[in-house]
Amino acid sequence: MLKNHEISFLPLELQDLEAITKLYNSNRTFLKNHLNRQAVTAAWVEKEHFVPRTNGFVTEKVLCADKLVGLVDYKFGKETYLSLLLLDKTMQKKGLGTKIVNAFGQYTLQNKGQALRIDVVTGYEGAPLDFWRSVGFADITSSRLEWDENVLPVIVMKKFL
Repeated sequence: MLKNHEISFLPLELQDLEAITKLYNSNRTFLKNHLNRQAVTAAWVEKEHFVPRTNGFVTEKVLCADKLVGLVDYKFGKETYLSLLLLDKTMQKKGLGTKIVNAFGQYTLQNKGQALRIDVVTGYEGAPLDFWRSVGFADITSSRLEWDENVLPVIVMKKFL
């Protein structure tokens, strides 16, 4: 949990379920290209993010000025793996993503991390590679990622903090 004056990362609460479902469903291109779906249900979101996991990954909501604007899924370590940064579609392309990435970098440093790693799904128009490069990530290698029974091409990217 990180709480500051602008960006906060806080644990999910069951009362967030509807808002998180809406957040996913605001990102139609993401859903199509990552999950091969038109929409997700509250039941899917609950299973994906609210059921306790044993693999070390944590999902937290992202608040800006106390308003839920996004979601992060990550696993802290020397190299923190940011498996998901999902921002409400209406909040994109306004500089908020950059602020969130910078705040998450600080959060990682506070938890003794030295670098961030992300796997960016590619192969579709609108893939956010340019965004990640603009906030300091460098391409490392190509790979594949399996999520929700989909095998996706990715570029593994890293940023030293």
